[in-house]
Amino acid sequence: MAWASDAARAEHVLLLAALGLFSGRLLSPALWQTRSDLVNVPLTPAFAALSSFAATLGLLLPLAAALMLMLPRWRRPAGLLMLFVLLLLCAADILRCQPWAYGYAALIAMLLWYSGSSATAAAARHSEGLRSGLHGARLLLAGTYFYSGLQKFTPEFGPDVLAWMLQPLDRLHVGLSASLLGPLTIAVPVGEILLGVLLLVPGLRWAGIIGAALMHLCILGLLGPLGHNWNSVVWPWNIVMILLLLVLFGGPAQWSTRDLLLPRLRLQSWPQHLALLLFILLPLLSLWNLWPAYFSSALYCGNIDKGYVYVDKIARDALPPSVQQELKGVDIDSYELDIYSWCFKRLNTPPFPEPATYLGIARGVQAQTGGKGRVEFVLVRRRVIGAPEHEVIRYDDTLLSAGIPFNTENTENTEED
Repeated sequence: MAWASDAARAEHVLLLAALGLFSGRLLSPALWQTRSDLVNVPLTPAFAALSSFAATLGLLLPLAAALMLMLPRWRRPAGLLMLFVLLLLCAADILRCQPWAYGYAALIAMLLWYSGSSATAAAARHSEGLRSGLHGARLLLAGTYFYSGLQKFTPEFGPDVLAWMLQPLDRLHVGLSASLLGPLTIAVPVGEILLGVLLLVPGLRWAGIIGAALMHLCILGLLGPLGHNWNSVVWPWNIVMILLLLVLFGGPAQWSTRDLLLPRLRLQSWPQHLALLLFILLPLLSLWNLWPAYFSSALYCGNIDKGYVYVDKIARDALPPSVQQELKGVDIDSYELDIYSWCFKRLNTPPFPEPATYLGIARGVQAQTGGKGRVEFVLVRRRVIGAPEHEVIRYDDTLLSAGIPFNTENTENTEED
């Protein structure tokens, strides 16, 4: 079948990645703009100047995706432009380092150079590179499912995340979500890990394809318009993932598990080595907070970093109205700003859940008070493997701008993801 050739598979993967990135960009417009209330957080101060060009760069992203989709001859330069613009945008504001953007960018990077026909003397090397790119894409999907399941073995997943996700089922039958919660708290993480393993075994891959497709359809039902009507930016991501499963794992399997996990030590195999590093090996370090959670498929697991800003009445009154309306009173003279929830409401995406993100946003809030009143910041780190509690780091008003904590402690935390 023509669609099952390596060249055709690569073209389909590139088109799906471009379409997914285009959809995600359209569904999160505020994420790609320069903002005055929920400030942009540059990777380093050197990239802060890029924020002023965010509006222009943000327009280039869907333009490059459209060129990839509509003009095959322009696919390679358009793809390179897309990757370059996306890199600059994420350097200017790390909140844009969303897991779906990360995955799409990796797919494009691994396959773009080897896409298209090759009738030159280097055709054999081209074919080997193309095959390596497809194997890298397969590892990306398998690693995503595997670690997504592994990250859900936390005390927070069942009572906080899964219980909330299942609530729409009570419209079908009262108490249905509660009856399913116990079994699914174990079945969901185990099932996702199993999906990742099944996809790597040619003889079992169809069980993985069907299981993963059903899981994505369930997620769409629970998060989509018929369910919570929540986090619309991941709706197209779930659809694209189903199509990627069919393109990459459907049809004849002219590869083995060994081919995927043990690539040759050759230059043409760099996409596969890159995928092994980014989606199989490095995510393991996230269990000790040594690699970003969102680059390790910590998706709807309940165990991610959270940040909270606390202000007194004087600081509250000095803040812009758009920030004031997000504050929640917790005491007579204390108001809380939940940064995670604020990002979801303002950007239609969660923040990139790392300490630098929350600290940068907290500093932005402090700057908007004009030095009036008291501003404190509390960072609740994700629970690392083997730790019974979350680490809590506190920054007082005088040391917040310098990023110097004045107190750390361990505490239980059961905030929703």
